[in-house]
Amino acid sequence: MVLAASCEFDKRLNSEIVERPSDNEEIPEVIDDSSCSLVAQSCSNALLVINKVIQEARNVQSALQVLFSK
Repeated sequence: MVLAASCEFDKRLNSEIVERPSDNEEIPEVIDDSSCSLVAQSCSNALLVINKVIQEARNVQSALQVLFSK
């Protein structure tokens, strides 16, 4: 099953959407703790990349300061 967080799947914004009674049972089962830990891992990985980019930017800034101070 694929979930989407899109307005086209919101019954309030799309009159063609027909909700099934089982949606309230099936959907919460899909969104469980394992999906939360996947999101947390993705965020953690993104932060590592951001920190590397920031460090590289600082290195470039330092190199430019040395270059232009001569």
